[in-house]
Amino acid sequence: MQRARAAGQMGQMAMALAFEQQALALALRLVQQTPPAGREDDCIAALVVSHLNVADLQVQAAEPDAAARLLGRAHGLLQSLVADGRCGAALRQAAWRHGRETHAALLAHVRSHGPHPAIAQALAGGGLAGLSS
Repeated sequence: MQRARAAGQMGQMAMALAFEQQALALALRLVQQTPPAGREDDCIAALVVSHLNVADLQVQAAEPDAAARLLGRAHGLLQSLVADGRCGAALRQAAWRHGRETHAALLAHVRSHGPHPAIAQALAGGGLAGLSS
């Protein structure tokens, strides 16, 4: 994420996006595997921040549609984790806590860019997505 920030500050948005997408892929892997005990919240936080950062860069690149889909997918991932009884309680609780951040991001995106089907679906609770997305 630091490399992405540095690239963004230098105006190299494509490079910043590539670095953020790498961070997102790593965060997804951390959550797909069983996070180390006591680090569940950190892993979910990384997942959320990575999604939000990529979505912000997509908006800056004039791709609000892609950002809307990504935000909906992020919220759906958290909903899926909360509902998945196979996940440990700490991971499910972390997903529930961080869900307010993705919820707020969905609402902010609608305020800035108008309604989007992926956001409507995620807000309706129909955005349950698997971790393989």
